[in-house]
Amino acid sequence: MSRFRSLSADTRGSVALIFGLVLIPLLGLIGFMIDYARAASTHAFLRNAVDAAILRAVSSDDLEREDWERAIETTLKDMLRKKGAFELEHLEVRREGGHLNVLAGTSSLNIFSQIFGYKRTPVSVDALAAAGGREAEVALVLDITGSMRDDMNALRSSATTLVDLLMPPEGKGVRVSVVPYVAAVNPGLAALPADYLDVEARSRWHAVGLRGKGIGAVRGCTENWTSGNPPPPDPGRAGGGDRSGSLIDGMTRFATALFGVTTAQAQVTPSTTPPLGGEMIYVSPAPNARMVEAFRPTGFGHVAPCWLMNPGRISHFDLFARIPNVEWKGCVEARPEPFDVTDDPPVPGDHNTLFVPYFWPDEPEGINGWVANYANNYMSDGSLPEGWDFESTWQKHYSILKYEGVATADVDDIPPFTRGPNAGCPDEVFPLSGDRDAIVSMINGLRHWEGGGTITSEGIAWGWRTLSPNPPFLQAKDYGDAEKIMIVMSDGKNSFVENNPGGSAVSDYTAYGYLRSSRFTPQTFSNAENYLNQRMMQVCDNVKAREITIYTVLFREVDANAREMMSRCASTTSNFFYASSQAELEDAFRRIGESIGMVRLLR
Repeated sequence: MSRFRSLSADTRGSVALIFGLVLIPLLGLIGFMIDYARAASTHAFLRNAVDAAILRAVSSDDLEREDWERAIETTLKDMLRKKGAFELEHLEVRREGGHLNVLAGTSSLNIFSQIFGYKRTPVSVDALAAAGGREAEVALVLDITGSMRDDMNALRSSATTLVDLLMPPEGKGVRVSVVPYVAAVNPGLAALPADYLDVEARSRWHAVGLRGKGIGAVRGCTENWTSGNPPPPDPGRAGGGDRSGSLIDGMTRFATALFGVTTAQAQVTPSTTPPLGGEMIYVSPAPNARMVEAFRPTGFGHVAPCWLMNPGRISHFDLFARIPNVEWKGCVEARPEPFDVTDDPPVPGDHNTLFVPYFWPDEPEGINGWVANYANNYMSDGSLPEGWDFESTWQKHYSILKYEGVATADVDDIPPFTRGPNAGCPDEVFPLSGDRDAIVSMINGLRHWEGGGTITSEGIAWGWRTLSPNPPFLQAKDYGDAEKIMIVMSDGKNSFVENNPGGSAVSDYTAYGYLRSSRFTPQTFSNAENYLNQRMMQVCDNVKAREITIYTVLFREVDANAREMMSRCASTTSNFFYASSQAELEDAFRRIGESIGMVRLLR
């Protein structure tokens, strides 16, 4: 017993004893860690193999979609066999709309865990892909003109279905923009800082329908007005030279840069705010007649024998500023050719690349009860200075003296029928976003807008600009860094809408102005359609030249030329869809969502 007590008190070998007891679980832990590392390596290899197999299968032009599962299985088995340590034990390939969901499984051979009965560790991969290897940027260009009034629910549903196919829950790699269009497009004020805008009113077509127009005749004038009379000299150019370097232009640029467009005080349009500056001039109302005295406001012109003319330089910004409680909503006019159909960025100083705010002028009241009010009559026509009279409703329409900072406007910005300088300006463009819920919410809020007409080239141009890395939108990746796709839907041919009762406007106002006093001749509705078709074909060609894939959907329109235009705009004939009913519209959008040919690994 004494020896036992002595042995039990001896601690000289306890470290070895404790180490021996700890060594067994420590070796087990190390073994588990080694086995875990082997399983993690197997999972990483399987993940890479699945991704490679999907990309190889979906991007192959020689495979039909029905062959994808077989191709993925063959590729996976081959890659795993070359690895040597494991083989494919489970494979499930499901097609979900335009996507592939691949579930692949194998197992990793354990070394140490076999002691405890765990011979292999299961390893699985869940991958989701859509046809295309890079991220995708998709522009939905949607016609929401008045002819869509009975089909908006179908359009909203169809576009939502497409977004669901492109952007499944928990997916990533796809961003979508939505570009509603009518006869104009609304990029939104956020996309148009002052540097992008023609605040100096020097763009070739800025206020072309108003500047230099005859607005009255001296009282007693007997000579009939003809549109062939020469316009007055530009007050900013004639006599004093080009004002681009003048003090007032310098003040305009400084005020705009410092305070923004709406608060910049230096204006380039001659004053129309009472009391008017100017001078009394002597005008002959008829050959050999006694001279008549009339007041000519500063900046306004006089063309012999007796015509009062608008200034030769007018800014839409100034006109908006002179209508109390009315602000520019964000629509813009088509830039001068060729920039109307390009994604060239706006360059300060290069005025034709800058954007001009859309401004639908006030149209005149009817005549003595036998001519109805014009389509967009929202202000009093006002009066002319001493000595002048309106000679026609045309002159009432053209006169900018009505925008004098006091007279208010009767506006209505709620669609479908709108009134005011922003009339016909539709919902804002929704720039590229990966927020699926926000995109769907925007689509569900779309409404139709009456009047104006249909100008698909403007919709396509702005759809392109949302996909372009150039300003004014800045969300898109560089060309080549993402797959870029545009889907264009229209339910009609390119056209201006006739303005009732006609007259000076002839058509409703558009991004290209009026039919009369517009950018092209002859000024006929058929020529306007030809011109708009030509701009549409040009912008389609420009878009495709940047390797942007275009899908087109023509809805209900039976005009053969419209069908040909939409078919030619698409990247291939198989990318063109015709839908004669709401059900076919939904089917067209679904088929586009399922057939978009790109490979993107989403999960």
